[in-house]
Amino acid sequence: MISSIIMKEHPFVLKDDKDSNPEDQTVFYLVPKTVRSQNDTAARYAGVYKSDKKTGEQTVNKKRLNVVDDEEWGDAVQRITNFIIHPAAPEGVYDYFFNLIEIGGASHLSKIETKEDDNGVSKPVTLIKVIETTDDEELRRIRLAMDPKHVSEVMDAYYDYAQLTGAGKND
Repeated sequence: MISSIIMKEHPFVLKDDKDSNPEDQTVFYLVPKTVRSQNDTAARYAGVYKSDKKTGEQTVNKKRLNVVDDEEWGDAVQRITNFIIHPAAPEGVYDYFFNLIEIGGASHLSKIETKEDDNGVSKPVTLIKVIETTDDEELRRIRLAMDPKHVSEVMDAYYDYAQLTGAGKND
């Protein structure tokens, strides 16, 4: 029997994190894609490309593509728990979260003092742990700090209801 999709947050853990202690896993809470949101996605991405009528060549508006990627991520990811941000994260992400801690009121963030090896020398480093966030700007910035393969894995789960929910698994 076929039934409707269930419009609630579904927890998703990356393959690279599956073997970690469950308390330490980063969890992405995703809302499934619907027919209407599929249409919205198609329309968004169609607006990224421009065709030259004379030559038939297509160009990509990279600024618009970044906006569309942010919108898609925002539609997919409702909440993230247990994400670690390294000082070397791209796009100024570390500074953004570090400043949130420094100005106070960021009880959902914590500093983790640790050491890392730098060519045989142990150096202190301060990581930032996002305990949990639902804030759209924080979710967007986390995406910017992620490995692109992990972003793709999250979005693949968003686009594939069976993968997201484990539906159709034959045990």
